[in-house]
Amino acid sequence: MSYLFSYLKNVILLAFSLLAFFNIAAFAGTPAQTIDSVDLRDGPGLKYDTTYTIEAQSDIIVERCQKRWCLVSNKSAKGWVSVEDISFGVNATGAYSGVKRDQALQGSGEICFYTGDNFSGEAICSKTGIVMKDLALYGRDNSFASISIEGEISAMVCRDRDFSSYCETITKDQPTLGKLLKYSISSYRVW
Repeated sequence: MSYLFSYLKNVILLAFSLLAFFNIAAFAGTPAQTIDSVDLRDGPGLKYDTTYTIEAQSDIIVERCQKRWCLVSNKSAKGWVSVEDISFGVNATGAYSGVKRDQALQGSGEICFYTGDNFSGEAICSKTGIVMKDLALYGRDNSFASISIEGEISAMVCRDRDFSSYCETITKDQPTLGKLLKYSISSYRVW
């Protein structure tokens, strides 16, 4: 009987561990990478103890930032790192690095930004010449999951307001935005 009790106890503990893992994995943070090997700290500053080291060019999730420090996590640990050690770009090459394109193309058509995958949910549609420097002013910051394009039109979309941080040029339908842009667009410009 004690063997059965021990077995059931282990199964229940495993089930709770899996639930905890999936709740952590479902956390909606901002995907990023470490630039170099970084030490995670107990708090936002050098005066806090080091708790873990993450290797260079490792995928992380940025949960929140304050001043020059960000709370980040990966599959193994959670802690604070300097914002200067984080890249939100395609490659871990520098803080806020990424592809930035400033095209002067003019096209006709319409581009629509949707709150859900596969062009579902609420939509904002724009024509050539529309510039949205800060979507937070319109209550739309970090709210888009897919983009549709009709006609000869394109858009530069960026993770931060005023076309900073990681930017990408969108020239065709995106039923699901990639991990660097999904629910992370804060500004856009349509050509």
